[in-house]
Amino acid sequence: MQVKAIFKNSIPRGIARKRLILENIPTIWDYKTMLYIGASCERFDLIEMFEPNGFVIDVLEAWEKNINCLERVNKKWKIFRKIILGRAENIDDYFGMKAYDVIVWHHGPEHITQGDLPGTLRKIEWTAKHIIILGCPHGRYDQGPIKGNPFEKHLSHLVPEDFERLGYKTATIRKIDKRGSHILAWKLLD
Repeated sequence: MQVKAIFKNSIPRGIARKRLILENIPTIWDYKTMLYIGASCERFDLIEMFEPNGFVIDVLEAWEKNINCLERVNKKWKIFRKIILGRAENIDDYFGMKAYDVIVWHHGPEHITQGDLPGTLRKIEWTAKHIIILGCPHGRYDQGPIKGNPFEKHLSHLVPEDFERLGYKTATIRKIDKRGSHILAWKLLD
């Protein structure tokens, strides 16, 4: 299946982000169930990496308009098992303990306050069995709502140490505070 054609903007920087995951988490292919937090029809950077490789993917998304679009896409392409309206901060309201092999929150941690990050990550860790993968801009990258989506606003400016303090390993792309910069943070729970 040509998943790339489903989503409007498959951006080249996604290649470097995918390579970073493969280089740092080579055991990713040992698992099959995934919760992907925060998806839209315009930006779902990792779908073409995981779905064709056998992952069963559920989505947790905060904005109802994104849910509606994802449901339309899913009706045709059958990419996701479930699409759930909800927020990362409340993940424990939707799922039980150790519900997914892998949880991906790719370009999402910057959408909550820095003070909410430790508690939210504890809840995500409670829900994951094996691996948590996080991605966000490296440093300051101001952004407001996009196309009416209030959840796109950046509420924090994160650096690797913010994740490392919480037991995550990190790798970066590009320099801090530059457009296209990226932090990959991951934790192996095994």
